[in-house]
Amino acid sequence: MSIRFASIARTGLTRLATKGPRAPQALRTPMFSGLASTIRPFSAKPTIEMAKEAPKEYYEMSNETIIKLSAEGVFEAIEERLIREIMAVDEVDWDAAHLKPPLGQISFFLLALQFARAQMENLGLKPYTAMMKTRRANRLASSYPNYNKNILADFSMAQSLID
Repeated sequence: MSIRFASIARTGLTRLATKGPRAPQALRTPMFSGLASTIRPFSAKPTIEMAKEAPKEYYEMSNETIIKLSAEGVFEAIEERLIREIMAVDEVDWDAAHLKPPLGQISFFLLALQFARAQMENLGLKPYTAMMKTRRANRLASSYPNYNKNILADFSMAQSLID
């Protein structure tokens, strides 16, 4: 889908055309109605201050950004989403949530799965990766019922079986 840009002659600003007959159908929805006001003019380039304020680590990013990145499958964002879930449920700060015993238990669980897979390969068996990931995700979610099942499953499914 091509996105058309319209120029506002008086101000010299450029904005996304989200209204009118020439705008793409998808952009005429209420979801995109406020989009035009959030787009920066093309002539406004980032300043040094803006560059210094940009997040450098995942823990510096907003919840919305973390959710978007985790939906795209970025493992670090999925991990940060799990850490924030632990923070919310257990009411601990980031450092405590990052080092929380469940993460150690999850790591041990993943290590045990790696060992089992290696032994299956030694026996000449071909493990079904998708089945193993699904079983692991289900076990993890049932082991920690206090946490959001979808967040735990996303974390488990995104984690490689071989690390």
